[in-house]
Amino acid sequence: MRSLNYWTVALSRPSTGVSLALTRGAPIRALTQWAAHYNANSGSEGDKPSPDAPTEETVKVEGAEEEAATEETKPKKKLTRPSDRWLYSQDGHRFCEPKMGQTNYLGKRYPFPMNPFFQPRPPTPDALREEIYKTWTEAPAKYTPRKLAQKYRLAICRIEAILKLKVLEKRMVENKVPLQRDFTRNMEGLLGVSPYTPGKPWNPPGSNEPAVPFVPEVGAPRFRAVDEEKAFTAEHAAQDLQRDVYTPLKAAGVDAPFAFENKVELLKAEKTKKNHKVLGKNAVLANPRWDIMITDTNPKIPTRERSMVVRQSDGTLRQATSLERSYRIRALWPKEAAQLPRV
Repeated sequence: MRSLNYWTVALSRPSTGVSLALTRGAPIRALTQWAAHYNANSGSEGDKPSPDAPTEETVKVEGAEEEAATEETKPKKKLTRPSDRWLYSQDGHRFCEPKMGQTNYLGKRYPFPMNPFFQPRPPTPDALREEIYKTWTEAPAKYTPRKLAQKYRLAICRIEAILKLKVLEKRMVENKVPLQRDFTRNMEGLLGVSPYTPGKPWNPPGSNEPAVPFVPEVGAPRFRAVDEEKAFTAEHAAQDLQRDVYTPLKAAGVDAPFAFENKVELLKAEKTKKNHKVLGKNAVLANPRWDIMITDTNPKIPTRERSMVVRQSDGTLRQATSLERSYRIRALWPKEAAQLPRV
């Protein structure tokens, strides 16, 4: 039995309850262990396993250590997108994982930083919606939507929507359609819904709604087909609506170095200095809407020496100004931009 091969061991394995632990990097040792175990059980003298033979625990530990070392040496994925680099940075790392029981917005109370006026309120908890539906079914003539709105301090339209959805939900239950209860509970935790206990008052901050929400009186929307190659400004809209043009509002600046940086005004002032070289002009390549910047992204060329040209809306091809180069470098290569002097 000394010349056991793999197939002999696999087919003649004794039923002793010992499992074959083949780990990555140690199949030969595991096979030797099985051969020694088989010879020991067969009772043949002189074929007893050596005291230095590896045990099953030794094989498992050595295989796990080798696998862990392989994972540590694996090259990590390079983050090339600016959004990914920000997400795994110290500032964006707190947005990688959700916070159950509260919102995790970029803003304090609003999800979109560029639109602070959009501050959605948390939805009504499902336990409260269930109680509203139960109260209405017990006495629909007594608890009308207006009565329920006054009792729970919600809008009438919200009460009507809750009742309609609950009726559809009960029909789905009767038809044996599975409901996503876990999904509802987890979404309430992500959206910061205040928990509700049946029979107790529910009055979280900002939960009181008027019975009839106030809607400003505005006219019906007007639509006008405009060619995408033509400009449609605020003056054109005011002319169609027969109204005065709104005056653009600007934030009052303060003394330098804390003055507000108006990028549009700075770029306009930079163009008037005529510190750029005109390379040519082609009316065929003119775009009446946009100025297109073309940037050299060759990594072998230093950042400050890379070529940047601008095709203006009238077809003029010119070199980018120093301010335009600074904005583009900061947008594409933030690390290199930190080493360059500010314009």
